[in-house]
Amino acid sequence: MTYRVLVADDDISIRSLIAEVLGDDGFEVTTAANGDEAWQEFEKARHEIVLTDIRMPLLDGLQLLQRIRSTAPITRVLVLTSFASIASSVQALKDGAFDYLIKPFESLDAVSGAVQRAVEYIESAREQEAALVDSLIRKNMELGQLNKVFHDLASRDGLTGLYNLRFVQNTLQLEFERAQTNGHPLSVIVLDVDHFKDYNDTHGHLMGDYVLKTLADLLLHNVRDIDVVARWGGEEFVIVCPKCTPEAAHALAARLCKTIAAYPFEGRETQPKRYVSVSAGVAAMTHRTLDPSELIRAADAAVYEVKRNGRDGVRLMV
Repeated sequence: MTYRVLVADDDISIRSLIAEVLGDDGFEVTTAANGDEAWQEFEKARHEIVLTDIRMPLLDGLQLLQRIRSTAPITRVLVLTSFASIASSVQALKDGAFDYLIKPFESLDAVSGAVQRAVEYIESAREQEAALVDSLIRKNMELGQLNKVFHDLASRDGLTGLYNLRFVQNTLQLEFERAQTNGHPLSVIVLDVDHFKDYNDTHGHLMGDYVLKTLADLLLHNVRDIDVVARWGGEEFVIVCPKCTPEAAHALAARLCKTIAAYPFEGRETQPKRYVSVSAGVAAMTHRTLDPSELIRAADAAVYEVKRNGRDGVRLMV
């Protein structure tokens, strides 16, 4: 199968270079000079993979990403950015981007490698879906069971198997309403892997994926049964902790940080502290909390406080 790739960048030299590299790799490549033109091309033919610059005229990369994710969930979007716009890349990952590439590229192999990982993800997803459908047909499952399985697939992160952003947002809303009704405490923990880009640059994306998957397992095995663990995006994770006081959530986050720091990750000796660490932020619902998204924002802000103070720690936002 020939995969269609759409490259959107207002720099003609960048988009021409990427088109040439991916064309040589066997992809069917379409280019666009801005976000609006890219969206028109995408409406003509759904491309499996899109590479888009973040800063473009008419329609920027984040807006293009949102349109594509809302209409074609199977499409993998990779954002192109510079070091000056790295914060926008993090936001793009939270919004559903598959990966990001920093311009100027260290090597053209980075472009080919990123697109190939996107292809492998799509093929794996299609194989899983085909195998699942075939199994369900053979077993003559009822329509309600079929819908339930598809819903579960849509709720999981493809790399780690944890719940995804959409699921945890819905779960947080439900737990927020329960806490309001029953008067139970509710806390949220956000964890971000320290110096993850340095680890990726040193050891490659496959090793980076290994760290994320291992972290997911560590989190799942060290939280309570009622806690919900999800991948928020990139190297960031979130844990919804129902019936959990701020103090208990802070203690849990501290234990998770110690467990992760003690784990013998391969390649950990190249990290600044010679082990893989995380920065954690904790926020808890109070009588002043009007919306569950406030908890995520508060916990995220606490993470950045930890980052500014040397990383590898926990902060409770009060």
